[in-house]
Formats: sequence, structure tokens, C-alpha cells
Amino acid sequence: MKKIIILLIILFLLLNFNIRAKGKRGNLSNYYDGTVEVYESKSKNLYICLLVILLFSGYLIPSLLSYFFLKEPQVNFNTKYEINPPIKLPPAWIELLLKKHGKVSERAYSSTFIDLAFNEYIIVKEENKDYKIIMTDKEMDDNLSDDQKILLFLLRRIGKEFNLSDISKLNLKGFKQAFNRAVKENIYEKLKWINSRSKKYFLLNICLWIFALFISLVFFDLGIIIVSAHNLIFGLIFIPKCSIYTYEGKLMRFKWRAYKRYLKDKLEDLIKNNDNMTKIKDLIIFGILFGFHRKILKKLEEENILKEIFSKWFLTRQEKTNKLLKSLNIFISELNKVFRM
Repeated sequence: MKKIIILLIILFLLLNFNIRAKGKRGNLSNYYDGTVEVYESKSKNLYICLLVILLFSGYLIPSLLSYFFLKEPQVNFNTKYEINPPIKLPPAWIELLLKKHGKVSERAYSSTFIDLAFNEYIIVKEENKDYKIIMTDKEMDDNLSDDQKILLFLLRRIGKEFNLSDISKLNLKGFKQAFNRAVKENIYEKLKWINSRSKKYFLLNICLWIFALFISLVFFDLGIIIVSAHNLIFGLIFIPKCSIYTYEGKLMRFKWRAYKRYLKDKLEDLIKNNDNMTKIKDLIIFGILFGFHRKILKKLEEENILKEIFSKWFLTRQEKTNKLLKSLNIFISELNKVFRM
């Protein structure tokens, strides 16, 4: 509200300046004529009303669009814990489902990398202060998701063997765009868990204010220029947020949040009482994705099964388990750093 009041004061001052300037350009003898003064006073009032209406429209249109198109369905879900993954999904899909909009983080790339390693597509060998990535000859499985295939294509294109630091030397912009596009297509279009159809209406609102700004620039009207630019910026705020969950998507989000909560709260018992290696590997991938992999690795070390889990694809010169734990933590941190760039 304070910003609106300040903006109106600025517009009023600019309006005074504009109208006085217009009056001085006319015939001085007519300037003091009573009829002209009345005419200019009415024009001034109409101009102020126009600016107020335009400014109000800039807030009203996005607000109405949000009210009619950004209402999410009501889902009754009171379960605190989900003891099993609600559905088998690639790591990046889970993160986007929980975030709803935007791009996936470096943890999604790293957990996808580790997932490929557990599926015997990648071998990592510790060498000095770097890590050598060795691509296996395993044929690409059709069951891999599109984003997993995109990451695998990137790594194989670099070479048969290369250092982890070599990835950071590449321009990953195109790769990340393709990766995110593949994840969004599956979550938005294939599974239909998130709906972004309302975005076109918010874009029409943006086009409206771009047109108004263009016209005001042509006639160089400072008041309308400021209002149009303000409304354009305000409308752009809604563009990243014009995605809503469908009923199925919101329910699945609640379930994954309950499963994430279960992993964090029951981690110790979960590892201690679980002798299924596949589930433990999935637990590690989820730990990297959710940001608590260090606790998981530490607990696996205490249960003396850390080396057994990573021995097939993570090769280190250190034989002691505590050295393996340290090396794994450093490797995952470096992996996150590479994809963060």
C-alpha cells in the first residue's frame, strides 16, 4: 500500500509538470483565459483518473486470474509417515514434484548420476585429488527415463574415461535445459500432476502492458510510461508461479513429503533392520536428493556394509572403511559443485 501511495504522488508531480509545460507552449494570452483554465483542469482530472484506473488494473487483472485459475484442489491427507516410496520415480522427477515449478537443483543431477552408477553405467576411481569417471559398455536400458538418458549421453560424449573436473569445463547450459525440459514434460504432460495451462492468460496480461508501454513511449507520456512499466513488472512476478497441482499431483506430493519425513525420523532403524541392498541403494539416492546422505553413509559405516554397497563402482586406494566414508562424502560434494556451475 505504501508503494502505491508513493507512486501516485510521483505521478501527480509529473502530471503537474507535464500540464504546465503544455500550457507554456500555447499562446500566453489564451493561457489566462478562464475557459482554457477550466478545460485544462478537467483534462488534468481525467488524466489522473486514467492513471489511477491503469494502476488499479495492473493489480486487479493478475489478482482475478489468480483467483479463478490458481486455486489448487483440496486433498485430505493426515498420514504423518509413508513407510515405502509412494511410486518408483527418477530422482529429478521427485524434486520437481516437491518444488512444483522452477529448475531442478544440483542434487537432482548428482542423485541421477549415482543412480546410473548403481545400475552399472558408471565406475568412479579415486586418483590423487581428482576422481576418474569410467563409462562402461552396458547397453542403454529402455526403462531409463528421458532425463537419465540425457545425462548418460552427456557423459559418454565426453569420452570413455575422463576426470570429474572435466565436466565443470563444459558449457552445461544446453544439457540442463534439455534435462529440465524432459523432467517437466513427464511431470506436467505425461503424468499430469502439475497444470500450467493458466500461464497463457498471465502472458496475455504481460502483452497488454508491453503494448501500453510501447504506446506511451511513442507519445512520451511519463505518467503512463511509469504505470505501464510498474504493471508489467508486477505481472511478471506471477509467471513463475502460475502452475498448480492437480488432485493426483497434490496427493502424490503429500505422500512423498511423508516418506521424506519418515526417512529423516526413522533413519537409524530403517538401516539397521533392512537387509535388502536394493532398498538401501535407493535410500542413498534419496539421501543425496534430500540433502542428508552424510547421515546415511555414516550409519552404513557403523553397520559395516558401506564397502559392500559401493565396491562395484566406487574404487578407492583406501582400504579402511573410515577413509572410504570420507572419500565418498568428498566425491558427492564435488559432484554437487560440478553441476551447480
